Amino acid sequence: MRTHHGRALNWDLVWLKVRYMEQFGATHSWTPVTAQPNHRFTPPVRCLLPVVLMALVGAGCGEDDLCPTKAQPEEGRLAGIVVAHNAVRERISDPEPTPALPPMRWSESLAATAQCYAHDLASRDCSLVHSASPYGENLAWFSGREPTAEDVVEAWASERSCYSFGAFMDTDACSSECDRSGGCGHYTQIAWRDSTEVGCGYATCEDGAGEVWVCNYDPPGNFVGDLPY
Repeated sequence: MRTHHGRALNWDLVWLKVRYMEQFGATHSWTPVTAQPNHRFTPPVRCLLPVVLMALVGAGCGEDDLCPTKAQPEEGRLAGIVVAHNAVRERISDPEPTPALPPMRWSESLAATAQCYAHDLASRDCSLVHSASPYGENLAWFSGREPTAEDVVEAWASERSCYSFGAFMDTDACSSECDRSGGCGHYTQIAWRDSTEVGCGYATCEDGAGEVWVCNYDPPGNFVGDLPY
């Protein structure tokens, strides 16, 4: 089995919130699997069952009214987040993907999973701790103002300025300017050719100190030793 680091070497996951983009008040992290060498492709259930993996992986979703039980449309403040993802994919030029990357499309089931986990994180101080879902996962925390869908995607995609193309965690490179966000894994997840579905959710932190955003991707990206495209 290929080792999947859609969850990644990411030191801001250890219960710390490090301000990454002053203009957004944003902190973000991509899915880490340092404690989980082989990614488990298990079928999703109504909400993810509680799992504890060495304190780096979240507990999953609780059975409450905030956890959606049905498909979630791309509407309200989520509207435009697929367009924003595809705009990033269309701008990739170093090197230019051949053939061009396929566009991502909205998945209502992925969005339900993401919304569920966003509420779970919001109930736990919005710490950027990843879920045990079988999907790729990008997380972000914002304070100071309400981000748009485009702000959220750009916060992750801004890592492209640090990134040098190559096989993931093998021949690629990520400069130190992106150390505070945990590397370039958010960007590579967005750019991953095989990731063609996305679903997202967000929730307000219980203490009122900002919002947490979650996007899930299927099929997941960031497989060690594979090229993103």
